[in-house]
Amino acid sequence: MAQAFSGLGARSLEFARCRHGEYIDHLTYGISLLPIMRAQAMGQENSSDRGQFYDWSKAIETGHPDIDGQHKRLFDIINHLKTASKAPNTSESVPKVVSELKDYAAIHFSFEEKVMNSFRYDEILLHKQEHVMFMKKVGEISAGNMSDLELCNKLIEFIFDWLMWHITTIDMVMVTKLEGKFQENFAQDAAMKQTQAVVDGAFKVAGVVERLSLRLENAGAGDQRAELREQLSRASERLINLITLAEMRIEAMGCQSAELARLKTIKAAVDMSAHSLLASAVAGLIEYGTAIISGKHGLPFGIGAALMLQVEKIAALLRVAGGFAGIGGELKDRVIFATDVVNQVVALEANVLAMPNFDMPRDASGTKHRKTGSVGNSYDQEFIVMAQEEAAKIGSLLEHAVESGDIALEALFDEKYLAIPGSNPPQFTTKFLLLTDRLFPPIQEKIVSENELVVFAAAVDRNGYLPTHNRKYSHPQGDDPVWNAANCRNRRIFDDNTGLAAARNQSATLLQTYLRDMGGGDITVMRDVSVPIKVEGRHWGAFRIGYATPHARG
Repeated sequence: MAQAFSGLGARSLEFARCRHGEYIDHLTYGISLLPIMRAQAMGQENSSDRGQFYDWSKAIETGHPDIDGQHKRLFDIINHLKTASKAPNTSESVPKVVSELKDYAAIHFSFEEKVMNSFRYDEILLHKQEHVMFMKKVGEISAGNMSDLELCNKLIEFIFDWLMWHITTIDMVMVTKLEGKFQENFAQDAAMKQTQAVVDGAFKVAGVVERLSLRLENAGAGDQRAELREQLSRASERLINLITLAEMRIEAMGCQSAELARLKTIKAAVDMSAHSLLASAVAGLIEYGTAIISGKHGLPFGIGAALMLQVEKIAALLRVAGGFAGIGGELKDRVIFATDVVNQVVALEANVLAMPNFDMPRDASGTKHRKTGSVGNSYDQEFIVMAQEEAAKIGSLLEHAVESGDIALEALFDEKYLAIPGSNPPQFTTKFLLLTDRLFPPIQEKIVSENELVVFAAAVDRNGYLPTHNRKYSHPQGDDPVWNAANCRNRRIFDDNTGLAAARNQSATLLQTYLRDMGGGDITVMRDVSVPIKVEGRHWGAFRIGYATPHARG
């Protein structure tokens, strides 16, 4: 489950792991720890309740006595600031506490930097930059009217969120890298206590999820039900994050058998939470996307990239739920529909808010190509240009085959797909199959072999028929249809929404996003760029390149 959540949350974090004093390299951890730690440190059930105070928790101890003591002092100042924000005369009390915070933060950062300088610390520059950023941001926010309660709360939340993130990702990494004596003396014991604290928090939040679920089942329609859904979504996300964090810690550092047993008892709550969050995320994406498509909502600049983040979150939740096989048919259809909505918004964005082409690379002829919306960024542009170039090559090869008499034009556009007896999933032959088997592999295999991010590169006709696939997907069929579906993808017709849209697209470029089930519950977010293939002015089909998204790559 630990890897299942890459991409979920506001910030991609690095989590240091240590076993018996041995530092293990950073583990990319894409979950925002802030909701976890805010709920745990505040000891609250409803994170929207701002009346609670920020209490220290063993879950965030680094194990270094001096650093932990200074962190506790910073927590005290945060609570003083919260008290001051509620005082009758905030214009006098709040600036005084903010000044105290700045002074003590400077002392703390200076101490940490002396510790960093005492040993060979490879991330010292990054760590110091984080300190500078914090002081700058606090200064920017506190420069406003501190008698404004909303601005004051914004400052408090920023300080707490930044501090939690900094402790759990930057400071813990630094402490685990300290030379010999620190690791030997406290690393293992502190890790066990932190893991236990995380499990305690998960157990508590699991109870909250259960109670909210029961209340939601008995709630009527209207605002009460909507509020309960929102509370359940927040609690569910905290629970999933906590369980994921606990499992990562146990995998890295071990724990007592009792903690493992406690984790198992809340597995059902985790599964329920994943489904609840997934349904909520899908519903929100569909509602927002359809409002844009129908014209009820404006078309914000960069909306394609923003919606892609939501698709990444849906993919992460799908992995926890066990992939498409782990959810019901209705929810699966909704997930697929949500990605279709995203693709429609991206297409609309490309036509209405086309990006300027001054920064686009030129092809061999010196022509610049137009971007395809915010999702079509520099990362995608490499594959867009690649597809355009290869579609042109294949079109020229097919035209030459017709001109030289290798194949008749009517045969090249044959649509009488003859089923191959006994094939499962069904495979087909056409009059142009032998020609494509001879012409396409050199072009298609070169792309796949030269770029590790490319999952497939293949030409399809206008009906989604893929005559000649990449070699790795062109094995002879066996007795297992599931294995065949993954490994024998040549000679098949891909007329799903994504496949048919790609095949029938006649605009310069079509960029689509979809979720691909890799088997075993592994879901990855894929991009599909397709460019039309024309022969003597007629639309024959499209050249498609499927590749991993930046998040999937990471």
